[in-house]
Amino acid sequence: MSDPPTTSAGPGRGICSGDTVLLADVGNSRIKLAVWSKPSDEKPVREIATGPGEDSALGQFLADARREAGCRVGFGVSVNPVRAVRLATLMTDEGIACKILEKRRCLSVGDYPTMQLGVDRLAGIEGALADAQASRCEQNQVVVSVGTATTSELPLGREHRGGWIIPGPGLARGALAKGTAELPDLVSVAADPSTAPVGATLAAMQRGCKLFTV
Repeated sequence: MSDPPTTSAGPGRGICSGDTVLLADVGNSRIKLAVWSKPSDEKPVREIATGPGEDSALGQFLADARREAGCRVGFGVSVNPVRAVRLATLMTDEGIACKILEKRRCLSVGDYPTMQLGVDRLAGIEGALADAQASRCEQNQVVVSVGTATTSELPLGREHRGGWIIPGPGLARGALAKGTAELPDLVSVAADPSTAPVGATLAAMQRGCKLFTV
């Protein structure tokens, strides 16, 4: 399969482990940007959604992402090539290397449209493919992202074989607290690294949510 249509700018490199990454979703009405410092974060460090003609707001956001959050690489998907080129130019001006793929054609996804895949899932797949290419890994991969939701993807070459989405650990803990009469909220409780069975309610909730994710 040939490489997908791409708008690239800045030094050519993919997303690497440990990067603070800017994710972009370029639509016809809005450009949505989010900066993530690590995959395990449940929320981005900063985010913005802008409409047409708001280049100054985009420029300021990108400048802050580069200087304050240390963002040096970006990945995005787009349904509007003109706006994608403009965003890539603004990112280059701030020293952020970027790769923006045309959303309709960025991956082959079997019998359902790529348009149904979010930019976060596509970024994870793209990063895994780049790492595999750099390390010359020819084995099949499973791409897992744990955040508000836990997603698992099955890329095979440039074909997406599907995946799964379940609630992330924080969302699962919150659902237990909100959906039951007497179970406590675990937000302020220290993390428990174990998944072994336990009698105490708080520990059992924590470990159960973690085991559910694993």
